Amino acid sequence: MTRQRPLRGWLMAGWIGVLAGLLDTGTPILHPAPAEAIPLGISLYAVVGIAVYLLASLAVRPLRGLLGGDAPSSIALGLTTAAFAAFLGFYFVSTSTWSFLLARTGQMVGLALAVVLALTLGALVAWLAPRTPGPGRYPLAAGLLVLAVLVYPVLMTVHLATAGGAAGEDASPQGLVIVSLDAMRGDRITALGYPRPTTPHIDELVRTGTAFSAAYVESPASAPGHASMLTGLPPLTHGLVQNTGILHEDIVTVAERLRAEGFATAALINNYYLESRFGFDQGFDLFVDRYQASHLSGFHPHHLLRATALFHTWARLAREPGARNDDTIDGALAWLRHRPADRFFLFLHIMDPHAPYAPPPDLEAEFCGPDGPIVRDTLELRARQKHGLSEAEIASLRDLYDADVALADRKVGRLVAELKRLGLFEHTLLVITADHGEVLYERGRIFNHGLPWNGNLHVPLVFHLPERAPAGLVVDHPVPATALVPTAFSLLDLPYEAQAGPPSHAPLLESGTFDAPDTLVFGLTGITAQDAATVTSPSRKLVVRQGEIAGFFDLVTDPTEQVDLWPLVRDDPARADECETAVRMQRALEGWLARTGAAAAVAQPSRETAVDADTRRRLRSLGYVD
Repeated sequence: MTRQRPLRGWLMAGWIGVLAGLLDTGTPILHPAPAEAIPLGISLYAVVGIAVYLLASLAVRPLRGLLGGDAPSSIALGLTTAAFAAFLGFYFVSTSTWSFLLARTGQMVGLALAVVLALTLGALVAWLAPRTPGPGRYPLAAGLLVLAVLVYPVLMTVHLATAGGAAGEDASPQGLVIVSLDAMRGDRITALGYPRPTTPHIDELVRTGTAFSAAYVESPASAPGHASMLTGLPPLTHGLVQNTGILHEDIVTVAERLRAEGFATAALINNYYLESRFGFDQGFDLFVDRYQASHLSGFHPHHLLRATALFHTWARLAREPGARNDDTIDGALAWLRHRPADRFFLFLHIMDPHAPYAPPPDLEAEFCGPDGPIVRDTLELRARQKHGLSEAEIASLRDLYDADVALADRKVGRLVAELKRLGLFEHTLLVITADHGEVLYERGRIFNHGLPWNGNLHVPLVFHLPERAPAGLVVDHPVPATALVPTAFSLLDLPYEAQAGPPSHAPLLESGTFDAPDTLVFGLTGITAQDAATVTSPSRKLVVRQGEIAGFFDLVTDPTEQVDLWPLVRDDPARADECETAVRMQRALEGWLARTGAAAAVAQPSRETAVDADTRRRLRSLGYVD
């Protein structure tokens, strides 16, 4: 009997864990875990329950001689139950706000009943644990617990043995990988003229692929920029014109188009404005945000861990909301290894170029010097930017940014290495781009997305696909980054229905020449009176606010847009030609706004969504919310 007593304690602790796993993965208000996550939740929680019980048993061992009998085992099981209750309670509190709770009264009642049931059953199990369950019931309970613990490892083993891996000799893989380097400036690529060694891995893609050195986004903010990146549509057409909008379900995304063509689709993102609640999961079989799988179709064992509160709560405890991590790149590489089909689309979002800057020590030393940066708190710098920053502070800020760019480049290198190892690199169209750039005090402002300056608008755009994207071709004429969508479909020989967005760059890639020297690229920073629209030519840049010209710049002699030429040319008869150029650009911009706005009538503009207190806290850590 004495030997059986600890085994029965382990058994009951394991079943307490099973109950907690069911509560976590089966209660939507705690976490929107997909059904595929339930086997993992049960297995993981059962193992953790036994581990917690063992630790609790060690803690109460000194009481054995004092209390005797079954009391220490009961106390240990009580501690195990309390640990799970506290754990789930912390997760619930840390992911909820009062407005969230008040809007879900029915779910709250259900949750309260579930918690009461869990605690009642846990206490009952703890009280019954030292008692003999009977000759027939004890082996049955133990056997069922073993099955519960092993079900996920068995499923994962079967999956690993039958799916993914390197491409075989007879396989014909075809892939598209779009890498979004959040807040990556287009002028930071070494192979395109930047004097510092920030991007050795991207440089190799430029040398062996095609690069656009003057690519501009049509909206310099995360949500609108990514919406254009994933739809090929201008902001007014897809309707998402600000960071708190929702991408309407009627808008067709790249993922939806490719899934209709038989592609497996996955997205791993690390930006709060791109979460599934904002509609960015449309068309993805797997969509991972906030370190968890908020949308999951099919069986992808590596990512199921993200669908349990255990991992999510650990992430909240161990990481600041804006902290850097390797989670997205690790998940992307794992998905490539175990992809469910040879035709695949991976959208990988890398946050590292984005503030707050947190490069590793070696990159910090390389770019900031042996003494390190004199500034670190980018949010503090932003708070006093209007009062002026010193030259040393500005230089240090830019050093930190370059180091963070180099960190993002390392992750691109890891992705390329894995594609090569799997035999996919030669068959995959790899696109490197960004949702927007970053302003680094060129015009007295730092980290302020949405401003109409080229620090925000100019982004990288690199296509790499052997035998399709000409090696070493660099296009210096302005192009809209949004055109990557039709260009990608053309390079992959996939059908693409024409939309209101910009045309494909594929004809240019095929000919290697550019026959449109007067190409204009348009942009829109929002739709309020404070926002601006822009138009960029190979040599000029025009900014318009409320229908009036607010800036006119010579990009050849003034690439950082320091000198506004409009007051100089507006009333000077000797510069009438420049004035006419500005007026023509303004008319072209008005035509673009009219065309894209008219197309929005069909697209149905997106709805705005509220940003709750928890989201505001996270966005504030990234500098988005004042």
